[in-house]
Amino acid sequence: MPKPRAASPDTVAGLRAGVERLLEGGRTYAEISIDDLVAEGGLAKSTFYVYFRDKTELLRTLAAEVMQALIDFEGAWWTLPPEAGKDEIHTGVLRMYQAYHDHGALMAAIVDTTVHDRELREQFASTMDGAVEAAAHHLRACQAVGIAPHGMDPEPTAYWLIWTLERGFYRMYADLKPAARKRRLAAATDIIWHASRRVDE
Repeated sequence: MPKPRAASPDTVAGLRAGVERLLEGGRTYAEISIDDLVAEGGLAKSTFYVYFRDKTELLRTLAAEVMQALIDFEGAWWTLPPEAGKDEIHTGVLRMYQAYHDHGALMAAIVDTTVHDRELREQFASTMDGAVEAAAHHLRACQAVGIAPHGMDPEPTAYWLIWTLERGFYRMYADLKPAARKRRLAAATDIIWHASRRVDE
């Protein structure tokens, strides 16, 4: 089978919007058919197969786009200067959660599909590695200016911070109670703060 052509950004955006509408309507990705996808995405079925071999390949494309956007998100806590205060870190965590929540149904479908799709699982892990490295760079910068514990190992610490946040955001998407969400995001801020500061200021 010939390799599919790369879809245009507009085509991918239309399909992503269609997938998110179907998921937010209560269906799982496994329950969504190609016919559903092209109808919601405004695409001819024959055109779909020009770009994607199947709907799993579409999900891999959407995962690469959405996850990279989250990692490159300008409001992420790891983009802050080392001297940022706790309130600024909390704002970064809130913005990250909102960005995740905006694509929560799609992110949940991606995570669920990683269980049985090895290629997507490896893609997901590789993208998360990028977030870990960005967070580790931030922690090293905090050490360089003397505000983070000198004995802290940045890379494994960043690993746990990033994966803890991702798992937490995933679980919180289904739990929309405002009070619980507020407490959990405050706790996430505390975890980051204590990992990147020598003393509690």
